[in-house]
Amino acid sequence: MIVTDTLAFLMVFIPAVLNLGILVYLFFLPKRGYTNNFALIIIALLMWQVEDIMSRTLVHEHQIQFWDRMMSMGWIAMAPLIFQFAIKFSTQRLSGNSHWNILIYLPFAIFYMIYVGNPELPDFIHHPFWGWISQPRPGTLDVIQRHVISVVIFVSTGILLRHYFNNRFSSTRKRMQALIISVGLLIPTL
Repeated sequence: MIVTDTLAFLMVFIPAVLNLGILVYLFFLPKRGYTNNFALIIIALLMWQVEDIMSRTLVHEHQIQFWDRMMSMGWIAMAPLIFQFAIKFSTQRLSGNSHWNILIYLPFAIFYMIYVGNPELPDFIHHPFWGWISQPRPGTLDVIQRHVISVVIFVSTGILLRHYFNNRFSSTRKRMQALIISVGLLIPTL
């Protein structure tokens, strides 16, 4: 493994260590529906960050293709996990409906199976700062999948921000949590 750019590596490594700390902290919190869901988001995020760390340290394209296959579930699962978390956190009525959960997760499960099941491996181009960057495969659902993930995360952020602005008289702590999580979601999505 070779670190092509120390700053680019640290931009992923430091948040991964922080997220690992958050996951350990969540382990000791009382278990609620949205706490467990948030822990799953952190696990998916860590998978994505491991893939990102590998993309900045590996030398050969076939190595990152292997790690992409192993860890792509992380970035694909982020959207439905975040959406379900936003629904639960903002106490929407849909959160307990099993049919609604199937509607949330099924498209992303299909996206994941198509992405990993495609015999054509994704192309990666090497950038001196960012390392290996995935390119959507022509003739596949890669571009549509990435747009759907982005839209679902933006909608989830909107749900959390709406909860923040509409609940001025509720718990200040929960409002601030909604704001911090919304900003945290927007940064990697943009």
